[in-house]
Amino acid sequence: DFVVFHRREGSILCALLEPHALNDDNSWCKAKGLAEFAASHGDEFDRIEMTIEEGAKSKRLDVKKPSWRKKVLAINSNEALKAIFGEIG
Repeated sequence: DFVVFHRREGSILCALLEPHALNDDNSWCKAKGLAEFAASHGDEFDRIEMTIEEGAKSKRLDVKKPSWRKKVLAINSNEALKAIFGEIG
């Protein structure tokens, strides 16, 4: 995990980033935990994201966004998590 601080319009903001590989059996559990954390503490962060590398492309799943968080909270397998990342362009 990374905690990243950045400045925007004179304010210092904080982002929580979780780089991950989807080949771990428990990747979906980690994503779900991150989404639960975002539901409780999301107001304190600029972004809360799980990121993956897919070939030369990086995909970011921001679980602060209610629509993505709802999808992640409903999963129960890595295949379901992979399907969510498949929706990200």
